Amino acid sequence: QPVVIPRQGTGRGRAPMGRTVGLTVEADFVVQQLTVVLNAWRAPSVSSLQFSLMSPAGTIVDLFLNAGGDGGASIVNLRLSDAAQTPVGIGMAPFKGEYRPEDYLSAFAGQSSVGQWRLFARDGSDDPTD
Repeated sequence: QPVVIPRQGTGRGRAPMGRTVGLTVEADFVVQQLTVVLNAWRAPSVSSLQFSLMSPAGTIVDLFLNAGGDGGASIVNLRLSDAAQTPVGIGMAPFKGEYRPEDYLSAFAGQSSVGQWRLFARDGSDDPTD
């Protein structure tokens, strides 16, 4: 079932508004490499969506900021990895496959995995007809 992101008005990145998805990690290891998979997200236009990930240490990485043009309204199996060749910012919706995130996930390298990870999702659209 797709997750619907409530519209929050204009803004750009790192905004813990809209919908927050939390994941508690109990296994204790040092983060070396991270891949984020976004699956089953919908909005009137993908180009208005913004995603950021916050580690338990409080580090925030922007994953996806208003990318995709007017090509679709969904994200299905979008893999975000520092090793991907194509930056998500030049990709076109509907998104699926592997892209490099807006900011590098290597910002989490060296941190402990333990604690609450948070994915912030926001629809930054200011068009009430979307």
